[in-house]
Amino acid sequence: MADVYDALTSERPYRRSLQRGEALHWIEAAAERLLDAGIVSVFLRLATDGCPDAPL
Repeated sequence: MADVYDALTSERPYRRSLQRGEALHWIEAAAERLLDAGIVSVFLRLATDGCPDAPL
């Protein structure tokens, strides 16, 4: 998931980089369609709240 976030927030020759909030929204919208929903859930929790309560 980190590679998706990095790709979205990095400048590319064919598109501008997304801001943090835009990238997180894109990832959330892609859950179950393109990305594993469980992994997206954990990633978004880490990205917004820091470390999750339960150990991984």
